[in-house]
Amino acid sequence: MKKIIYFGLCLISVLVYHAAFAQNSCSTTVYSGHATYYTGGSASACSIDTAETGIYYCAINQAQYDTSAYCGACLSATGSNGTQILVVNDNCLTCQTGDLDLSPASFQAVVGNLSISTGNITWKLISCPFAAQPLWLTNALSNTFYASFLIHHAANEIATVDAFVNSNWQAMTRTNYNYWTLSLNNDTMMNVRVTDIYGQQVIINNVKTNNATSSFNATSNFAACQPSGIYNLNVAIPTIEAQLIHEQLRLKYADGFQTILLTDLPGRVVYSNTFNNVRMECAIGVENLTNGMYIIQLKKENAAPQTLKWVKN
Repeated sequence: MKKIIYFGLCLISVLVYHAAFAQNSCSTTVYSGHATYYTGGSASACSIDTAETGIYYCAINQAQYDTSAYCGACLSATGSNGTQILVVNDNCLTCQTGDLDLSPASFQAVVGNLSISTGNITWKLISCPFAAQPLWLTNALSNTFYASFLIHHAANEIATVDAFVNSNWQAMTRTNYNYWTLSLNNDTMMNVRVTDIYGQQVIINNVKTNNATSSFNATSNFAACQPSGIYNLNVAIPTIEAQLIHEQLRLKYADGFQTILLTDLPGRVVYSNTFNNVRMECAIGVENLTNGMYIIQLKKENAAPQTLKWVKN
């Protein structure tokens, strides 16, 4: 872990988004249901390992799983303990419409202590914070007569995938385990076009079908949709501010805090600090952080943690 240099005071101002958004507005549909929790692994229904999602992931209910349509998509889930961005990587066969089965870390962030076991939640579809990094695909048992691809880290929910074969774009079929497949006629190479639910397209060129272990990178990702509001904020914390000034993330919270935790989206800690006395301002050097989305958590003793997201660009 690369520790960030700490600068004297700790200071928070308006939450600043530097990321460029697409003209498309994010979905405003909000679903309600119950949250439970489980421990995922490499054998998820979406074929997405938790090593890729990080600690904040979930399984969506069977009705909305919809032949893996939500696989790899990001949700903003809100419960009694806060709001958290989750990556969908599994299918909950026993969940009802609107329900989510959360990873332990996700449950704690959204609902509370694991001993609660279940809680009411709301959630909606948002863009994943992957727009600054190209998406990619991997082969799975592909050969010159059969293509089987898994798309990784698409910033938005995927609508269709097509392969350019025999001078034509041909639609691939999405399986229930999240692979895109197509029958071939002794084809060794193709271009693959990925289209998101907003109509944006990314093309991965020169994908070889006769090397089943290879990964192939695109040169871009989908632009994030335009959110209708700021996600990952606890209820009513208008006094928190976050501002990037001269490669310092300056934080200010009028109610005060004693602990700061800064993590990337998968949950890896990139900075933490605990103070003996309550602080209301501080500054953290972030010049060594890569561009992307980060989660900031401020906490005072005997008080609920306050959480927001920050995008470095």
